[in-house]
Amino acid sequence: MASRRDVGKGLLAAVAMTPFGLRALRSHARGGRGGVLVTKSLAAGMNLSAGGSGATYFEGLPIYKNRIRESKGFFVAGSGTTLATVSANGWPTQDFEIFLNAGNFLSTRGEWAAGTWKCGFIGTGAETVTGVNGATATVTTVGTGGAYTLFNLTGVGTNAGFQVTGTTGGVTNVFAYLPAYPASTIDNMLSPSAFTNEAIATYSKAAYVRCMDWTGCVFNATTMTSANRAKPSNTQCFYHSKASGLEGLPLECHIAFCLACNTVPWINLPNLFDSSFTYITDLGNAINALLPAGQALYVEESDELWNNEGAGIAAWAAAAAAFSSTGNYVFYAYQHHNIASILQSIFGSRYGTDIRLVSAWQSAGNGVSFRFHVRSYYLSQGWSISNDFYSTSIAPYLNTGYSSAQFSNTIAQIQATLQSVAQTVPLANTPASAPYAIEAILCMGLKDGLSMLCYEGGWQTNTENAGLLNAGASIMDSGMTGVMEAYYQGIINSGAKGVPQWTGVNINTNTNLTPINESSNDWQSFVTSGSPRQAAIIATNATPPVPTRNVVNGSGSVIQGNCYIDNASGVAATLGGSGFAAPAWAPNYSVGNQATYLINCLKAGTYTVVGNLTNSGGSPGATGLEWAGEKHPFQTSGAVSIPVGTNNVTLGSVTLVLGANYICLTGNGTNQSSVSINTLTFN
Repeated sequence: MASRRDVGKGLLAAVAMTPFGLRALRSHARGGRGGVLVTKSLAAGMNLSAGGSGATYFEGLPIYKNRIRESKGFFVAGSGTTLATVSANGWPTQDFEIFLNAGNFLSTRGEWAAGTWKCGFIGTGAETVTGVNGATATVTTVGTGGAYTLFNLTGVGTNAGFQVTGTTGGVTNVFAYLPAYPASTIDNMLSPSAFTNEAIATYSKAAYVRCMDWTGCVFNATTMTSANRAKPSNTQCFYHSKASGLEGLPLECHIAFCLACNTVPWINLPNLFDSSFTYITDLGNAINALLPAGQALYVEESDELWNNEGAGIAAWAAAAAAFSSTGNYVFYAYQHHNIASILQSIFGSRYGTDIRLVSAWQSAGNGVSFRFHVRSYYLSQGWSISNDFYSTSIAPYLNTGYSSAQFSNTIAQIQATLQSVAQTVPLANTPASAPYAIEAILCMGLKDGLSMLCYEGGWQTNTENAGLLNAGASIMDSGMTGVMEAYYQGIINSGAKGVPQWTGVNINTNTNLTPINESSNDWQSFVTSGSPRQAAIIATNATPPVPTRNVVNGSGSVIQGNCYIDNASGVAATLGGSGFAAPAWAPNYSVGNQATYLINCLKAGTYTVVGNLTNSGGSPGATGLEWAGEKHPFQTSGAVSIPVGTNNVTLGSVTLVLGANYICLTGNGTNQSSVSINTLTFN
């Protein structure tokens, strides 16, 4: 993927505003099977490593035993580029060929493909099976009358697969099982037994797993309906519909995989929907039948809608521009409110508890102002951010900013840089071109009671590190475990619930040697244990980090006055020595004279806030108080006077919930430029 900190500027052009209203919603009976909520920490998650950017894809850790599920699709026999026609059940209706692996890394990481593949299909028995691109097919059983034709496939290398000709209207039930998992019939793609033991062992270590790549949402440029939605009954291949801009594997598949791993699923919806959002209704009903009551599910629309990377995101941007001349936030609000309303009608009280809609927006594209405008538009329509959304989200990457002079840095030097950045990036993103911190966007969400759970993160070893010779060696070194644990600590200190490691790379060479996913400690081996990054995930989720920044843990807790939401180090805050200023960040975007503090509360309760303030002006100042916490939208209290000199000033009483909160010293513009905030004490 492109560097996610350097994209997403200026997506939309101004066009005529289209009037709209909330679409009519159909009511559905609530339901759900009994289950137990996954209670593990959400500190460390993963993004499902599959697929890739552009027209190619790479082989990560195989999820399905039957590799038809994750193949590129059924192609016209002899074509390799033109998709074959398929039935309503997703099977080819003509002669076809299929490739079982492809892409950048197979030559060095395809050892899982070595050996004899057990393959088959149901046809008439008159078909001819041949291997393609170096593979050899040997038919063992010729099936007739609805029985399977079975064959062995060997020599499966890059772009290898098999071709089936002589069909009469195609075939059904095509399968190709990995050599380690021989079988003679097709499986149920939603069954726990359909997934590889290695994938379950790896992803069960994560607290939550996101599926952006797996379902191909960045390429999903088609208006989606209940009729064209990818479902287990009609979609058999990962990239079956990629060329037409439809979905990859059905979202139910990701949910089923996460349930097999006993972890929390995070699904990525398509970009565009028909006017009545029949896609969402159909998907919601399917999820309601699949997801046990008490099991959490995070729901995000697409991926990085400001990014413009991929046909699907570009299609969303064009649709947003056509929808409103005011800004893309109008279309964003419209879509999300409709999604929320439909899911609320299906899930009832499970919505907002089990079913959790995420508002994901990166610091690129001015994330704080975007959230402010979404919120303002919601209020103008009489909609409720608190009712619709559960979490805000951001991708806090470890942006090292290496220059060519540092490309030969040693493993120790690289890890020392990462360790340092891990302490600061979660608090205030660097460089200066991306100044909006997790804490700022979190506080914007907290204003409406939303929590924060990051959608990507870690050290994305792509463009910015393309010349770093020891990048991969640093990741595979045991010291990387400590780096990642420090990073997770920084995320928790910033008030977020957690962050999943991003797995995408594009610099695997003989010098970089960068492993593809967290399960790897070797860039070219099918390894599922011993990885330093996986060790950090395991340790972090086993013993969740306790916040160490801006902690309130009972009466007498003290916050240093220079620990504003944008202050990475605790010193040299951007508000300067005078304390109050007119910043353009959360929670009150573009409102003058305020100072906001993220509060990590370890002991919930009502506290009296006493500020030690120095007023160096010649007349008294004044400030008000605003506060909010997770699932508890903001409240305010009246202004208090700030005397001249240094004094302890009782600012008011606040109720803090367990977890992330904020307090904001808001003002009326009276002599605040001369007031410094020394400490805040919670009694």
